[in-house]
Formats: sequence, C-alpha cells, structure tokens
Amino acid sequence: MCKKTILILILILAMVFALISCDKLKGFDGKPAGSAAPSASAEGSKPPFLSPNVPTEQPPDATGSPTPTQEAEGSPPPTPTSTPAQTSDQARLAEQDDSSGEDKSQTSDTKESGVKKTMMTRLTYDQKTVYLTFDDGPSRAATPQILKTLSKYGVRATFFPIARDGLDDIYKQIIAEGHSLGNHSFSHNFKYLYQLDNIDDFRRDVIKMHDFMHARFQYEPQLFRYPGGTMGRPDDLMAMRREVISDLGYRYFDWNVSSYDDPNGKNLNSAEGIIRDVLSAVGNAHPAIILFHDAEINAATAAALDKLIPELKKQGYVFDTLDNFK
Repeated sequence: MCKKTILILILILAMVFALISCDKLKGFDGKPAGSAAPSASAEGSKPPFLSPNVPTEQPPDATGSPTPTQEAEGSPPPTPTSTPAQTSDQARLAEQDDSSGEDKSQTSDTKESGVKKTMMTRLTYDQKTVYLTFDDGPSRAATPQILKTLSKYGVRATFFPIARDGLDDIYKQIIAEGHSLGNHSFSHNFKYLYQLDNIDDFRRDVIKMHDFMHARFQYEPQLFRYPGGTMGRPDDLMAMRREVISDLGYRYFDWNVSSYDDPNGKNLNSAEGIIRDVLSAVGNAHPAIILFHDAEINAATAAALDKLIPELKKQGYVFDTLDNFK
C-alpha cells in the first residue's frame, strides 16, 4: 500500500511538473512568449500615414518605377518640375475675357486702389505675353480712341500719364475700364528731373504726381516709368533715382519693343510703320513690353492698334498689365 501511494504521488508530481513547464512556454493570452500584442488602433489597419483606401504597396508604373504613395501629413508638397522651355518671364497672370480666346483656368477676384479689376487667370508657361504701355497722355486726340479699341478686343493696358488739367474724365475712364496707371513724373522735364547734383527735385516731382492721382482719382500708383527711360543714362545719375523710387514703393519699367511714335520717332504719323516695326520686334522679346504714346500728336498710334491687336492675337499672344508682371 505504501509503495502504491508513493507511486501515485510520483505520478501526480510528474503531471504538475509537466503543466508548469507548458505554461512557461506561453504568455497569458495564449500566444507564444516574446511576441508583442498589436495596439488597438493598429490591429487590422494599414500601416501609419496611409489612408485606409491606399494599398500598402503601390504597383509599378509602365516604366517599372513605383507610383508615389500619399504624402505623410505635415510634409511639404512636392516641388513642381519645369521643362527646359519654361521661364519665369513666360508664366504670367493675364486677363480673363470672353472675347480674347485665352485659356481660362484658375481665376480670382482682385481689387487695387479701390477699383475692381477683371477676373485674372494664370497662364501656362508656353503662352506669349504682351504688355501694351502708353506714355505722356492722356489726350483728347488719342486716348479715347485707344480705349475704344482696347475695349473692342477685350485687352487691358498700362498707362503712364503725366499731370494734365481738364482731362479728369479720361483718367477716370482708364481706371474704370480696368487698365493700370503708373507714375511718369509730374513735369516730364528732363533738365529738372535729371540734374546730377540734385535728387530732391526728382523726389518732389514724383511725389507730386502721386498726390495728383491720389487726390483726384483715389488711385495709388505702384508702377513707375522714368521719362525717356533709363537706357543710356549715367549709372551714378540713375542709382540715386532708383533708390528714391524703391523708397517710395514703386517698381519701374522700361520697354524692349518700341513703336517709334514719339515726337522725334520715324512712325509718329505712320500707322503702317508702327504695325510693321512692332510685329518685326515682338518675336524677339520675352515677354514684350511695347512702348506707345497717347499724347495729342499720336493719332496714328490709335489707328494702328485696330490692326495690330488682332494680328498679335492671331499669332498667339495674350495681353496683360504691368502690375501683374512677376
């Protein structure tokens, strides 16, 4: 009996020992010891930073390169690449007008100097841009006809007028029709403006023209064109004036295409000459900033535009104002 009891006890101890050894090989949840239990948020879900509808592995495209997965939250968007033909000059904002035949993609409303402008759209880089600019006006002889032609073709332009009395209605029409106004000085007097040892007169003249436009038309010009331009003038003379213009918050613009319609120009009285010379030069200017005038003597300029604008459109050009120049 004692031997039997001892045998039973030995069997019981062997069974207990076997059970204890088995438990040591398992965790409390029945999974192999040493394996980590998944978190509640991750269990059954995609890897982090991927939305539920994005596969964990993207199939390769036709070239064998993997297609991109969704960007991780908080990372910057990818920088768009440009083709060799793309230039910063050719990517522009141009007016959106139903009659212009332009591509109308991304649009937004803009207001400048209290004047509501037309809708604007960003151009693609391969579109050609022309900036029509008119100096030394306004005048009864030329400006109203120029405005009529611009309206006819749905084109906006940039005017650099000087101070003229009795023409407030024309200044206001320029603004109301969505064109841009720049500062071209009050006096347009070269001897007064370009004194080598006197910068104060230049500053006063520019401010006087600014105040003229602001007081009469509530317009704040942000563009400037030096009378006669900057080309060919001494560097030390212009360096001081550029500093004044910058301090006053202006951007200044010369031109790279001339119509030669100035008082001493060969095309002053020739609409055909204006059309010929502009069309022959515009293809080499990227973008093209074209110089015209709209003073009393510029009737030929007004006449030329009615043929010049449709020809430029036919060649694929679009039109913009210099305040949109980037």
